[in-house]
Amino acid sequence: MENPYSLFSVLRRFCFCLLSLCLLGIPGYGQGEANNWYFGFRCALNFSTRPPQALLSNSTRAVSCSTTMSDSLGNLLFYSEGSSVYDRNHTRMPNGINISFVAGGNSGIGVCLSVPWPGRPGHYFLFSQEDFAGDTLGYQVSLIDMSLRGGSGDVSSSFRRQVFRLKCAPVLAAVRHQNGRDYWVITHDAGASRYRVYPVTAAGLGSMPVVSAGGSSPLYQIPPSGDLGLDDSYLRASPDGRRLTFLPRGGKDINGVALFNLLDFDAATGRVSNPVTVTGRGGTYCAFSPDGTKLYTSAGDPDTVAGYANQFVQYNLRAGSAAAIAASAQELLPNDIFFQPNDMELGPDGRLYIASGTDSMAFVRYPNRAGAACELVPRGIWMGPPLPPPVGTGRGSTNVPHFLSSYLYLADFTTAAVCVGDSARFRLRYASRLDSVRWRFQDPAVPGGGTSTTRPAAAHRYAQPGTYRARVQVYYNDGATDTLSRLVTVRPIPTVALPAPPLLCPGQPLLLTPQLSPDVTSYRWSTGATTPTLTVVQPGAYSLTVTSGAGGCAATATVQVRAAPLPPDPLPGLPPDTLRCLDTPLTLRAPAGLAVRWPDGSTAPTYAVPPGTPAVAVLLTTAQGCPITRTVRVQETECADQLVLPNIITPNGDGKNDGLQIPGLQPGVWTLRVFSRWGRLVYEQADYVSGQWKAQGLPDGLYYYLLARPGQPPRKGWVEVMR
Repeated sequence: MENPYSLFSVLRRFCFCLLSLCLLGIPGYGQGEANNWYFGFRCALNFSTRPPQALLSNSTRAVSCSTTMSDSLGNLLFYSEGSSVYDRNHTRMPNGINISFVAGGNSGIGVCLSVPWPGRPGHYFLFSQEDFAGDTLGYQVSLIDMSLRGGSGDVSSSFRRQVFRLKCAPVLAAVRHQNGRDYWVITHDAGASRYRVYPVTAAGLGSMPVVSAGGSSPLYQIPPSGDLGLDDSYLRASPDGRRLTFLPRGGKDINGVALFNLLDFDAATGRVSNPVTVTGRGGTYCAFSPDGTKLYTSAGDPDTVAGYANQFVQYNLRAGSAAAIAASAQELLPNDIFFQPNDMELGPDGRLYIASGTDSMAFVRYPNRAGAACELVPRGIWMGPPLPPPVGTGRGSTNVPHFLSSYLYLADFTTAAVCVGDSARFRLRYASRLDSVRWRFQDPAVPGGGTSTTRPAAAHRYAQPGTYRARVQVYYNDGATDTLSRLVTVRPIPTVALPAPPLLCPGQPLLLTPQLSPDVTSYRWSTGATTPTLTVVQPGAYSLTVTSGAGGCAATATVQVRAAPLPPDPLPGLPPDTLRCLDTPLTLRAPAGLAVRWPDGSTAPTYAVPPGTPAVAVLLTTAQGCPITRTVRVQETECADQLVLPNIITPNGDGKNDGLQIPGLQPGVWTLRVFSRWGRLVYEQADYVSGQWKAQGLPDGLYYYLLARPGQPPRKGWVEVMR
């Protein structure tokens, strides 16, 4: 590999950067041109998604060949089964009808292929088989001009069904020139082991081919196409355009020996060289792995030409000699009687797709891996339901579209949609022949758009959601260059906010209610709950992770729930128990800093306890909003030092001061004795009740009393009776 820090390399990259700035609007190679496949009987795939999506819009019935062309952004331009050309709206181009009379109906394999015209954006050469006069099989070429019909395209009326090659095998491959601009179209002679390679340049399709010998003649004698059914040879170029594989007549030589030929291809000169014959399992179709280290051959059942049963074989091209390569063969055919491997092609996603003749497209998930590790999936992608009447048949195919090898070499890079805050990761695939790369991320938040490393992998964190076009300038060690681009979708993350650190009041559950953006569709709390809200009864840390429906981006919020502080117990002004003297007022006071609600619903700072109230329940609210209930138990009693004994009674029956009233006297515990002024006991009553003595039967005058109760000193005094 060229030293990326050599003066030549640095100057070359500098010059290319200047050129890229001038040509930024020109589509690069190897981007989305192979993103759409239209093939077989009404089959179609779109590779804008992973896995690819089956489409139901194909208008063709491609029996033996198909080709599809998209622009660099992956938008469908046209497709053909070799005899007619269909536009992006799936209608035949007016000049694209009957451009060939054999390709669509040929019982052999055949190839039709589209190649861009260098320097003429929107112009494509379409090659397809033709049965020329004298039953001579060859290829004709037509020019498709996408500027016609208002951008829907049409076959040029002045360049339609032009003779390209006569007496050639029904094989065709196209490889990009080493200069990165032009192309080579590779053909094989009929009846001779020679390759004729034609340049496609800005001047058009060259008429002077590069001729190379392709091996010893007995191995590759192909009958001049008198019997089209026998012309089922097969030619493939490796994704990097450096190797070719040729399968003669269903994978057998003229002596019936199963084999294939490996050859080198020079993309600078167009010369084919170094043929290596590998005898093995044969086959009808073949394809390289993306890294060019594996070769797959297949043959569906029945193969009436070659006589093969079903087979799907992988060869290790790094095994060494031809014999070692042959010995490396591994049969990968699954135990599925409906799987009939036929034509195959690499997809833009790096997988190998195999037409099986059924309504399912098989694929090899990891074609670079050896043996069963490559993971053959025989029923990979369902191609869709059967067509309604009057067609009324199922979809299926034994062929796949073929592309320029450079569309599938894909010094391409992969990326995936990310969420804001995550790093978008970019990686060039199949970087074996890279010299260096330069990334640009089109990020308006970064000066210059975000130029990054020269490594084949990069990462960039976009600060805002949106769709960005990331570009990479690729420098190959053979001097070729590419400018590739991919759209990167950066999805917004949902918003989630939990309330300011809440306080948990004693004995009361707390409902956590987050503030959410409208795109939130799922919830997961740290407790495992999946509800939009959460009820908690314990202090601690709680987190909520939400996910948006569009893109699955997630966001997390955390809150610390604390226990609310409690006032002291007992509270000032609200003793838990209190004793009050009979007939005396009792006033309770609300503690400072607490809101209060008394039993009568009042909220004043003080509360007069009604007489005879055994308990007072008080509802308090703290400054943090926590409710607290306190109960004051009231015990009423008489207090001796507060007894007021009168010194006169008037028992005249008027109901006023008729008896000895002693306010504050607790009934049932006091004994009253009354004496005359000569000391004679005139009245005695245990358990005296206030107002009970009314001097019945006694004359007016002065009397003396003694009021006593156990455990207390007696009270004595005098009282005058006056009627």
